[in-house]
Amino acid sequence: MLERLVLYGLPALSGLAIALVVAGPGTERSIVAARLYGVPGMGADTVALRVELLEHYGGLVLPKAGEVEVAVHSREHAERESTLASWRGATVADGIAEAALALTSPMPARVAVEVRHEGKLVLAHELSAHLPLTKAKTPEFVGLAAIEGANGDGSVAIRLRLPRSVLVPEFPEQLELMVESNANDRREPPRLAVRALGADLGKLVGPTATVCRAARCSSGWKVEVTARAPTAELSLEATDGQRTHSTTLTLPLAQGAIWVAPDARETGLLKLRAASPKPYACVSLLSQNGRIFGAIVPLEADAQGHAEGSLALPELPDEPLLVVVASDAREPPAHAVAWPLDAHGERLEPAFLEQLFDGLPGAIATEQSRMRRARLPAVLGVITTAVAVMLALMSRKRRDQADIEARLTEAGAVGTAIAHAPLGNWTFVLLIALAVAFAALALVGVYV
Repeated sequence: MLERLVLYGLPALSGLAIALVVAGPGTERSIVAARLYGVPGMGADTVALRVELLEHYGGLVLPKAGEVEVAVHSREHAERESTLASWRGATVADGIAEAALALTSPMPARVAVEVRHEGKLVLAHELSAHLPLTKAKTPEFVGLAAIEGANGDGSVAIRLRLPRSVLVPEFPEQLELMVESNANDRREPPRLAVRALGADLGKLVGPTATVCRAARCSSGWKVEVTARAPTAELSLEATDGQRTHSTTLTLPLAQGAIWVAPDARETGLLKLRAASPKPYACVSLLSQNGRIFGAIVPLEADAQGHAEGSLALPELPDEPLLVVVASDAREPPAHAVAWPLDAHGERLEPAFLEQLFDGLPGAIATEQSRMRRARLPAVLGVITTAVAVMLALMSRKRRDQADIEARLTEAGAVGTAIAHAPLGNWTFVLLIALAVAFAALALVGVYV
């Protein structure tokens, strides 16, 4: 009876146990994890963190919408933890939430951040604060050409300044030019002519006030440039008396970028435009103390097929500010543009959003560990069953062998006449087949 239970009952129970565990507590569950982005600055009173919620199941990772809670904690002492700020809100697009955290005290060197989704903890990590961002100088005029006269008796230098550092195709940007030349008797500046290839030009304004020092004079000009092609060039001609000096320059373009109107500081409104359709723009506002504001701005198509949108800015501090805009929530430097809010004043060195922590790999590892723990008893049961069945088969084979010998002895066979039948090939094949079957069952329990 016991042998039959081992040979027939245990394998059936093992298979049933594996099926129940794989379909029940050992099955893969969808998990929700979070990625955290920001530029937290030491000493900041406000920190803006971008949270990206993700759902993982069956190897697929998709955005997850829902309610989000973010808390920032500071440990003043080893045994005590205080909450500096907390925020609660919902994702706004593709699982992205913008957490604006007003701290109760300046940002310390290290803080602990917790993120919860629908009340469940999905991220807990310690962050290090950045040192204040570096200030940059207002862009200076860059020398493009210094063209000597025919006899080497003078030169005209044409210099360029792009106040906001970059051009986005299809949108206007002001270009400033300075022409330097030897002073003539009337101290008149050279005449300047500008032509564009791959761009439209507005009216050339100038010359502005001419400044002469010693034997050199400089005059300023302004022109609005709108790039229309993948590359854009300016041809400049400066006529000084009877001599004409010319040069060509290639303009710096940010293809496919999102343009920011230059009047954001004055109007308090961030106006965004893109030359191609985009669902939204990701915005980060940075001060010297790091990222102090962030938003996801929906964009809609206008009559020309451009994407446009706007955002009301919070009250802005009286200090250099930088707006970083991209169509990707990660704001990779290769596809994001940093726009200074003060084109002619102090500005910050470009700084971009950083991924502070990715909770997805750890969440996947935790889920896989849970699945293994849930399946382990069933897998051990399969292994135990395999050993018991093998031993039962060997025991039956030995009994059968002894029974054959006893019958031959009763029939009068003696000595070598008694057939000592060794373990037959069929038994060996059966054992191998059973071992493979049990191994496959155990693998199913581990990996399926």
